Amino acid sequence: MKVKKLLQISKEKLKNRGVKSPSLDLNILISKVLNINTKSLILHSEKTLSKIQIQEFNKLLERRLSGEPISHIIGKRGFWDFEFTVNKNTLDPRPDSETLIEEVLRIYKNQSDKKLNILELGVGTGCLIITLLKLFSNSTGLGIDISPETLKIANKNAEDLKIKNRIKFIKNNWNDNITEKFDIIISNPPYIPTEQIETLQIEVRDFEPHLALDGGDDGLDCYKYIAKNIGKNLNKNGKIFLEIGQNQENDIIKIFQYNNFKLQSIQKDLGGIVRVLCFEFI
Repeated sequence: MKVKKLLQISKEKLKNRGVKSPSLDLNILISKVLNINTKSLILHSEKTLSKIQIQEFNKLLERRLSGEPISHIIGKRGFWDFEFTVNKNTLDPRPDSETLIEEVLRIYKNQSDKKLNILELGVGTGCLIITLLKLFSNSTGLGIDISPETLKIANKNAEDLKIKNRIKFIKNNWNDNITEKFDIIISNPPYIPTEQIETLQIEVRDFEPHLALDGGDDGLDCYKYIAKNIGKNLNKNGKIFLEIGQNQENDIIKIFQYNNFKLQSIQKDLGGIVRVLCFEFI
């Protein structure tokens, strides 16, 4: 069977399962089987596949039909200008999170050569802090996560993207017992209300760690915890950047203002949703 024919047959299967981007997903899967770049796939559309290649493709397709995210199947996900290793222990990097990077760059424009110290609370894949360290080439960082398995992935991504000498990772509960001070603190904490977890799309609900999703009854538990004592970890004029869920901005602003923070900026994502808040400690 030729590549073109196999993709045609498979596309209907994905469409029937309600997959939103069947063509893109299939191109990624067949490219993995052929060990080629998706950009060159058009040159292979008339290629006749071997029986082994068809079997390998069908195994990958079944995983996608079960709802497993395409990023988990291939083990990678793009973020900003980089590619990050992902697995079941990490929250997938999302385009919405690039809003946080954009806001840091906006506030710290023309400061890419400064020696900034950056902290990420709940590091996940490391996509946020690693991207910032790639952009701020003289800076250093600390990534904190409660999951040892997640930290293994973050370490691998730091090594792959060649910034391992400028970052360290530790297992910790948020910033408990951390005395070091930082110029920039970033976090994308869990913010989905517990009762909404079961309503999420299958790719998220069944294949991403609930530890990185569940924000408690109102989705704000982690923000309340962070706000209580993160001020001690900020240098003078230091800033904390937080990714937030839809319609949470007013509650989170109140939480941080109550804990002696001053709101510096609000940034919307490409969908027009308020996605990032920046605060300074008073």
